[in-house]
Amino acid sequence: MRRDRALRMAVAEIYIKGVSTRKVQDVFSEMCNAGIPAGQVSRAMRELDAELERWRNRPIGELRSFFSMRHTTRPAWTALSSAWRLVSGIMADGRRSILAVDANLSENEVYWRKVLSGLKERGMHGVNLVVSDSHDGLGKAR
Repeated sequence: MRRDRALRMAVAEIYIKGVSTRKVQDVFSEMCNAGIPAGQVSRAMRELDAELERWRNRPIGELRSFFSMRHTTRPAWTALSSAWRLVSGIMADGRRSILAVDANLSENEVYWRKVLSGLKERGMHGVNLVVSDSHDGLGKAR
């Protein structure tokens, strides 16, 4: 049972890094001298999606502070830059927690209203300090 879960998570990790279902099957065939049915790869991905969805929607509660960091990427195959946003906070008990991670082409007020309202719906309250790089949209959305 434990081995099956480890195998499913390994398959999910390989797949999430962009390896196709077919290549995952080939890799496991070579490494383990056994094939993995495409259905098992798909099942592992569904489990990972469900786990990520639970994480994205978990309750937050009271925060002491809220931090936002932008990481810009420009994949070689596109002409557009995208901003990866990491939002973290210091919880009331002093623990640091990543609250949200996403990518967006814009950091305007509409984007930040969506982010903040999503965090508020998950129970975020009590924030006394907001730290970020220069985000006009965040200032307006607050």
